[in-house]
Amino acid sequence: MKKITYLFGAGASCKELPLAKDIISKSGQIYGLSTSMLYLARELKELDKRGFVKDKPIEFINNTITKLETVQKKASEYDSIDDYAKYLFINKSPELEELKIVLARFFIIKQLYYRKFDKRYSTFLNKILRIKLFPTNVNILTWNYDFQMQIAAGKFIKEDVSSTENANRRKLPLINYFPPIGRYDKNDNFQMVHLNGIAGHSLNKNYFTNNLIYFDLNESKETIFDWISKNSQEDRTITFAWEDNEINKTALNIAKNIVSQTDIFIIIGYSFPDPNYNTDNQIIQTIVQNSYVKIYYQNPVFNKENFMDRFEIPKQVSNNIVWYENTEQFYIPTELLRN
Repeated sequence: MKKITYLFGAGASCKELPLAKDIISKSGQIYGLSTSMLYLARELKELDKRGFVKDKPIEFINNTITKLETVQKKASEYDSIDDYAKYLFINKSPELEELKIVLARFFIIKQLYYRKFDKRYSTFLNKILRIKLFPTNVNILTWNYDFQMQIAAGKFIKEDVSSTENANRRKLPLINYFPPIGRYDKNDNFQMVHLNGIAGHSLNKNYFTNNLIYFDLNESKETIFDWISKNSQEDRTITFAWEDNEINKTALNIAKNIVSQTDIFIIIGYSFPDPNYNTDNQIIQTIVQNSYVKIYYQNPVFNKENFMDRFEIPKQVSNNIVWYENTEQFYIPTELLRN
């Protein structure tokens, strides 16, 4: 059975969530994370004006508006949010921690309150699942802070987040992911790795919690925002690839172990930005050690030639790279459909 690994970038969620880098679409609209932060601040101000929420939620909204506007203004001087974060990291600025809080809040609010969900995730799972079982030969690496895949997986099996200390006492997720909810062992069989962490995650006493990730989106919007305001932790478990911390090291080691056994590598909506280069290069160089690996690259702009220029790709591997420009659905290779 072929081992298949997906690598998801921001483009995998772009039908509902913004890209890290501000870009200008064919229609002339600027669509990117820093600009979207400003739009979200304006939307939250409208909620405040209408007296939509009260008490603690309104304090949370006003605090979030201030943070969004501050980060957006400063980040607009850089090529992307990641570049701004790298600047803060180099200068050892405490503002980096504030940026992480803002990023987490942005994705939490957009996904839960505004119900932003890229339906391609559900379609993808629906096509590859085997009676509510995620294929054992499929793994996923993602650079995204969002929990779009978990929302989609929750439509089939909803993870129990109420008992975080003992995994044996609760229903586990459809896809075992890192960082998980609860305690973890580096030797756990993780099939999905969030290389930059997950919005809403909190690290408490050696185990992770996240009360937001599977919240019932059928609840009223008032209830959802009240829940968000009470459960948005400030522990900043969102990270960046170039930070030297235990979570990052563990995520990269798991990812490299996964790709070292990969026969088919599928890249979805990712353009390999500069700040992530060292991590990406370690992953790619591990993959191409297998000279027979097949690489499918799905991206409307960044193509096979761009990918090969970015990394040192052996000639034998370069002949096995296929570029797909169509992004209506996540690419599924025939080998996976045959399983």
